[in-house]
Amino acid sequence: MSSKKKWCGTFNWYGQVFKLYRSGCGELVKDYMILDLAVKVGIRAAVVRSYFGGTKDNYRIEEVSDG
Repeated sequence: MSSKKKWCGTFNWYGQVFKLYRSGCGELVKDYMILDLAVKVGIRAAVVRSYFGGTKDNYRIEEVSDG
């Protein structure tokens, strides 16, 4: 059984900061957080994914400790 880690993502969406939490592993965590953010801001996921495509320093995803 694989162990899923807990993650916290901080996303700066045009000046509005969102903190999202997810469990999972690898790059999929970012993808799921982007889907969650797309629902919150009411924009298609493809548009949100493009905005956080890596050309700007506008998001951070960090592992959350259990302690």
